[in-house]
Order: sequence, then structure tokens, then C-alpha cells
Amino acid sequence: MSTPVTPDAPAFDVAIRLHPQRPGVHAALGRMPQPVAEAVLPSLGFEPDPDEPRLFTFTGPEHYGQQRARAAVQALRTMGHRVEVEPAFDVPGSAWRPSPDEPDVAFGRHPDLGIVAAVSDGLPIDPAPFLTRAGWHHVPALDIYLAPTRRHEAGIDAVAALTEPLRQGRYTVAVDYALAAAIRPPGTGTGTREHARASTSPGAPVRTAPLPPAAPSGVRSR
Repeated sequence: MSTPVTPDAPAFDVAIRLHPQRPGVHAALGRMPQPVAEAVLPSLGFEPDPDEPRLFTFTGPEHYGQQRARAAVQALRTMGHRVEVEPAFDVPGSAWRPSPDEPDVAFGRHPDLGIVAAVSDGLPIDPAPFLTRAGWHHVPALDIYLAPTRRHEAGIDAVAALTEPLRQGRYTVAVDYALAAAIRPPGTGTGTREHARASTSPGAPVRTAPLPPAAPSGVRSR
């Protein structure tokens, strides 16, 4: 489910800035859903702040680092997130990446291992945490992820549950034709479970584009 947008909602997905009362660099959430942030921001060196909801702080011994902050801003913007920044952390010229030739995350069925997922290399922000947080298991020898269960129907639900969060993280997703047909069978209703399954339509393979930015990337803080 997408985060509801209200008239007074912030125009940015996340803000990278100094905390007004505490030292260090922080990431404050705007329109980015909390579960998406919990998968994306730790890859950039942030962790949830225990005292303030929807706030993340840099980890490590050096909590203030201009280069680290600029690298995080660039990665977020390259993925297509709208980022508000302190002037010192701004990265001029960073822009949303073009649509990749291959999907960022692809779901399919292995003849022996059941439903699996493959993740593209070299992305600005690794989508693997979305999978591992949802119980998918990495097989290093094959560089694939196994669904949380070998039961086919439960595996189908696991694919359906990840499609929207991955899109909110600005990733492209492909689903094998057979899996997509199972996710949205003919005559599917609109109940909770069916609605989640219907988020991906049949195709060969199915591709879902990331959500496009609603405003140009990067809004400087005042």
C-alpha cells in the first residue's frame, strides 16, 4: 500500500540534514514509508533513532561526515527518491537513473528449489534487504534468494507482498509468467489477500516500473 499523500504532506521522500539539537547527520522521513526506509537507509549507514520515530542517524564512530552524507544523497537521488538536503550535503547534477535494460529484482521458479529471486548487481542501493527482512534466504553459491517457504501458494503470496515495497524503493521488478498468472488468477476478487496478489499482472515476464518522482529530485532546505 502506498503512503497516503495529504495536502500538508512534505514534498520530499527523505531529508538528509543536521539535527537542530543533537550532533550528527540524520535522515528524516517525508513521504517514504517506514518499512521502505528500514530496508533502504541502513545500506547507506543509517539506523533507526530509538528516541524519535521516522528519524534515522548515521552509525559508526564518526557520526558527522560530509562525504558520507553526500554519497547517501547521491545514491537516493540516483534511485529516484526526492531528497531534501543541507546545502553542504547537496550533490549538484545527480539525477534519476534511466530505466535499466534488466529488472532490478526478478522472481521465478527453480525446478528444484521452488520460488526464487535474483537481484541485479551494481545498483546504487542494494535491494537485498527487502528480501532478507521478509524471510527470503540467500544462497551465495547460486547468488539467488529462496522464498521463505517451499509451499507454492505461500511463496506466491511472498512475491506479491514484496512487489509494492520494491516499487516504493524505486526498483524495477519482473515476475515470471507462470508466477504472475498465479498471483492474479482469472476472476480474482478484491479482498485483502486478492488485492495483494493483483498488484502484479500476468506477462512474460511481468515488469513493474518503480514509482516515478512527483517532483524534481532534490529540494534544498531553507
